[in-house]
Amino acid sequence: MRRVEIKYKTEINNSFSVKSNARLEWVKVMLFQWNSSFDKDWVENAERYSPKYNLILKKNVCNVINYAKTSNVNLLVFPELSIPKECIPHIVELTKGNKDLIIVAGSHYYEDSNSILNQSPIIYNGSVIYTHKIHNSDSEYSPYKGKGVYQDDKYIKKVVYFRNTIIGNFIVLICADNFKEVKDICLNKYKNIDFLIVIAFQKESLLHHNAIQLSYLRHSQDFYSLYVNNKCDNYSDGKSAVFGVTTKDNIKHFSKEININTKIKDKLLQISDKCDGLVLKLNLSKKDVSSKRRLLDIPGNISEVEHLTILNPSIIVSDCVERNNLVNKTDESYDIVDNARSKYNRNNINIEYIDDFFCFEIPFKYKADLQQYRFDFHSMSGNIQHERLLSIIENNYSIDIQKLFSKVADKTAEYFVSEAKRGNNRSNRIIYGVDKLVRTSGEDVKLSMRVYKTDNFTFKFMSNLYLELKAIKNIFKVKTIEEINKFVPFLNSIGVGGFIVLNINNNNLFYLPKGHRTLIVQECGILVMIRHLCPLIEEKVL
Repeated sequence: MRRVEIKYKTEINNSFSVKSNARLEWVKVMLFQWNSSFDKDWVENAERYSPKYNLILKKNVCNVINYAKTSNVNLLVFPELSIPKECIPHIVELTKGNKDLIIVAGSHYYEDSNSILNQSPIIYNGSVIYTHKIHNSDSEYSPYKGKGVYQDDKYIKKVVYFRNTIIGNFIVLICADNFKEVKDICLNKYKNIDFLIVIAFQKESLLHHNAIQLSYLRHSQDFYSLYVNNKCDNYSDGKSAVFGVTTKDNIKHFSKEININTKIKDKLLQISDKCDGLVLKLNLSKKDVSSKRRLLDIPGNISEVEHLTILNPSIIVSDCVERNNLVNKTDESYDIVDNARSKYNRNNINIEYIDDFFCFEIPFKYKADLQQYRFDFHSMSGNIQHERLLSIIENNYSIDIQKLFSKVADKTAEYFVSEAKRGNNRSNRIIYGVDKLVRTSGEDVKLSMRVYKTDNFTFKFMSNLYLELKAIKNIFKVKTIEEINKFVPFLNSIGVGGFIVLNINNNNLFYLPKGHRTLIVQECGILVMIRHLCPLIEEKVL
């Protein structure tokens, strides 16, 4: 396919204009970067990639937006290609009547006559305005007609300049445009920009960070830059960030997790790799507080910094359910049996470590491939967990158990080999499983757990075995927290069990949930792991 001369224009848009006195002094901004799996969550169509649209994705998008609304966020930004076009009508409905929130709803591919466009919908109070990606990324070009991203020779794309909004004046650039002349044209033409917003699907964010830093060197006006990127395996590295001018003392005052890169002087904040989002307030009237005056003499232009993990328990449940095909894909496909807010105080949690190792061996035919990736191998031995597992299967299924185990072991080993070859080397580390879980009733609730050792291969093996058995007959239903003890071998966890254990300097450090809920999904019969964890108990290993 030949590359045509790109025709585009900048367009001033007043659709979002409001009275000047409605412009906010402090704008609450939320950056949200999706953490997704390319193989599981994305789909290809004519060499164009988009996230799979389904009920779960729709629900997750709505949950994030509802969080932003209840948190009084004024500007919510999603990354490039993170929101399918099928979601846009639902977002529009959620914003109707809300004059305090503007959403940059990522971008999506749109077909128009003889063109395929990458466009970003900017949504406010039930209205949608689209701004285009002017320059294709290299991966969007295709030598085959009708594939990739292309436009008719006469088609004129547009970059929209939004002015007089509640968050001031802003433009949205999509990925490759951050490196092109279109950015300089906009910054030279419009001298009162408050926000330069760059959305991306980029595996080397440092390139974007440097390009944004260069914008501050080339242009004298004061503005904030928001870079929002996907986090997707080795294809997109996250590192969403906020740029602007402030004092280091002002930044350090608000968050220990803030990333200050001395080589990129104007990068203020970067989303932690462990988090999904960042919320902060930015001052529009004082976009440059780099004066030599003492910090106490002037109000800071940055405040209320908060790093976000999963925003809503239903997102956790939805994600787990979708990835493991555990329940029917309906709005009411699960029931919460128990929740574990941090009502279990330090003195009410008892964790007992038992000397028991539960594992399945990796099939011999895969060991040579995995050994070159320094994969650890552990020997299988008969123990209590194996006996429990055999008992569950024998009492509920009429199948050849050894044949089933061989099938699952091959499938699991192939997964680890495939991941290692793709660069995602998943080590076979020692992790912990739940042997017994007991919770008392009443106001002074106590939680007792007994744990044993297992490994990462066995965790994946048991996940695959669970799906195989459930496809034959679903016996994994519970009504109380104690009933999950019937399925103990399936609670070998990280991932299920609601906690992780780190061995540091010969000490077991148990991390349990703080701030959000751990859920038991009735149909699944498992505890769903959440990522916001805090250390509660330390146990010495003798």
